[in-house]
Amino acid sequence: MIYQSQQLVRGTVEAAILSLKEQLNQPGHHLKQVMDAMAGSGSGSEAESDLAEAAFIYRGVSLSTGEQVLPQFNNSFQSLVKSILTSVETRFSSFCDNEVIVSAEVFDPANFPKEDDLAGYGVKEIGVLLKHFKNILEAQGCDITAVARE
Repeated sequence: MIYQSQQLVRGTVEAAILSLKEQLNQPGHHLKQVMDAMAGSGSGSEAESDLAEAAFIYRGVSLSTGEQVLPQFNNSFQSLVKSILTSVETRFSSFCDNEVIVSAEVFDPANFPKEDDLAGYGVKEIGVLLKHFKNILEAQGCDITAVARE
């Protein structure tokens, strides 16, 4: 059960990281709506333009607008997403980079290859797990060399 939750976390973390990286290149649907509305708020007469530069109401929230605001907003957004991305990658790096956790995926039936590819499946991963858990396995009477031969 712990292994399944680790694999679920790993997949979720990887999906979140990809999503955040995509946000850096292209804003999401909701942010794009706000940015488009802000960019379009300055059109119209000069009086409307002066009024639009003061504030823009989006879903009941007053937002500053104007030529300088959108680039500043975009820079702040990019900085925030990069900060979140760094934090997620740092906090959950062990689920993606830890050799033992990644090797444990050899036991997930969803990862099993077709019958004709079974010969060498998991040899490297089992070796990593044997090395990591060697002391515990030997203390429990496991013959490490027999496992390696299997």
